[in-house]
Amino acid sequence: MAAGLETLRYARDEDVYDHVNGLADRLRRGLTDLLADHAPTYTVVGTDSMFKTVFTRDGPDDLTGCCEAGCRQREDCPRYETCPKTGGDVADAATERWERVFWPQMRDHGVFLTANQFESQFVSAAHTRADVEETLDVYAEVLA
Repeated sequence: MAAGLETLRYARDEDVYDHVNGLADRLRRGLTDLLADHAPTYTVVGTDSMFKTVFTRDGPDDLTGCCEAGCRQREDCPRYETCPKTGGDVADAATERWERVFWPQMRDHGVFLTANQFESQFVSAAHTRADVEETLDVYAEVLA
């Protein structure tokens, strides 16, 4: 418990939460922009230091008025009906494409994500803004 308490103190004193949450927000916003150009039916989800791209199959081609930094499940969002809200919604997505095609390509380009669409990705205190930009560049290349 002492180690856990010291970890929490370090995270507080070093602004770890602001750092990781800010990086993840930038990443989700960048992913949302990329998907608007390359795969508008896919959905970015996540909050705080978490992010994930769900290969949803349905959704509007025009993302005007949609959540800018990952789905917030706002009822007034044009994507609300097609945004994943449950594990069943994720199961209806193109999970096989993620596992068979997308995940290996990202790994081969140096970005290691979870191989499972049901798990979230995380930004850590060790990540930098340059890491986020590199990740967005790899997403753009693999999605193209």
